[in-house]
Order: sequence, then C-alpha cells, then structure tokens
Amino acid sequence: MNKDCDNFRAIAMGSGISLVLAASYSFFADPYSEELKNAASWSGFYALLSREATSFLYLSWLLIYAVAHILAFFFFHYARWLIIAALLIQLFFAVVSGVFVSTPIENVLWAIQYTVHPFFVGMAFFSPGVRDAFNGDALQVSKRALYAQAQRNILQGPGDGS
Repeated sequence: MNKDCDNFRAIAMGSGISLVLAASYSFFADPYSEELKNAASWSGFYALLSREATSFLYLSWLLIYAVAHILAFFFFHYARWLIIAALLIQLFFAVVSGVFVSTPIENVLWAIQYTVHPFFVGMAFFSPGVRDAFNGDALQVSKRALYAQAQRNILQGPGDGS
C-alpha cells in the first residue's frame, strides 16, 4: 500500500473512533442533572416524525455509518456508497428530527467527528491511490509504491553499504 492508503486508514480509524465516542457518550455518561434533563426533554420538539421513527432513523444511520467505516478501513468497494447513503440519511434526519439537545461534552465529540469526516470522504473519493485501492486495483497501488521507491533509490544514488 502507499502512503495515501496508510493516511486514509488512520483518518478512517480516527473518524470511526470519534463516531463511537460521540454516539455512545449519552449511554455511558453520568446521570444528568435536573437542568440537563429539562433541556434534553426539548429534543425532538417540532419533529416531523414521531420519536420512535426518528430513533429508528438515527440508529439506522449510525449502523450504516459505522459499517462504512469498518469496510472503508479494509478498502471494500461498497464502503464508499455506504458513506454516501449515510450522508443522505443524515441530511434527511436533520430535516425531520426537530430540535436536538446535547451536553457540551457531546458537542465537542460530535465536533471532532464532523471535523475529521470531510477528510474521510474526500480521500475515499478523490485521492488516486485510495480510489485505486477501493476499486480493487491493489496491484496498481503496489506498482505505484514500488515505482516511487525505485525513483527515490535512483535519486539518492548508491549508499555506503551499511
């Protein structure tokens, strides 16, 4: 693999870890104070769908997005399209879910995830080495890496043998 693929794997892992932390924080957090419980009760206000439907939509998005991260780490071709599906579900979810209330720590975790995510999507679709790896052209990726290494060796010249 080449350096782009290694960088992409690191970004995919960072994006996936931040996704898991952000999504699971509320399940493992300390019990909320009364003020936070009161504020959180506003979640879903003005929603176009019922709370059950938005919960199902959120869990569906979370599952698709997590699976896309795992598959992308191993360069499965369909991972890129799962990423697009997750983005479309997220856009729809934002329109129909109403007000979203979260704690400051949750906001920080989601901000980290939203900061890393554009790099994840950008490299998956626009980086030539990563795109070749997703298209199953691992041999082409390896050839490019070997060619680049040979060029570096030629430019450096013969070593001292150590």
